[in-house]
Amino acid sequence: DNNVQNRVAMTPDGASIAVASDNQLYAFDKNGNLKLSYTSEYKMETVDISDYGNYITGASWDGNIYFFDTYRDKEKPIWKYKENTQMRCVDITPDGKYVASCSGAYSYIFDTAGNKLWQSKNPNYTTMWSISVSDDGSKVATGTHGYVYLFDTGNLKNPLNLKSVRYLISLGLIGLLGYFWYRGGEYRKSFELKV
Repeated sequence: DNNVQNRVAMTPDGASIAVASDNQLYAFDKNGNLKLSYTSEYKMETVDISDYGNYITGASWDGNIYFFDTYRDKEKPIWKYKENTQMRCVDITPDGKYVASCSGAYSYIFDTAGNKLWQSKNPNYTTMWSISVSDDGSKVATGTHGYVYLFDTGNLKNPLNLKSVRYLISLGLIGLLGYFWYRGGEYRKSFELKV
């Protein structure tokens, strides 16, 4: 391909290679056998691969980040996430447990299920151009125009899942409304006075 442009990632043992080219994302084993082939609607900006080669992540020009598990599916992502601005870079931890990405002035960390565990905004609001996440996900380094930032992401092992919290709050409110409706109806019941 004549348009690879530094979008290549390889496992430490050289057993797997991931490539982003134009709107294509590929993964090969060391013998050149195709492990993954995916076509996005827009140009793929970047790619990364976990140490064992089973987890692959890529980001596209239209703001999508894709996550693949080649053991489960070789043709489509397990999940994808969309932002309004271009995804510039991705980085995956060696075990594939965390995926870091940046879009515009924002940085993110996702888990293997696609849950957003962490988000931060660049203090000077300029576009992030590169990102690197520590093996345990506790630190993220980003690069932008003339600056490098180091973020402490906190405890990602027990993240606050906002979807679950919203769901539990909704259930609680429904239960509370049901209780008051029942109790209010109890007092409004007609009754007979027996002499």
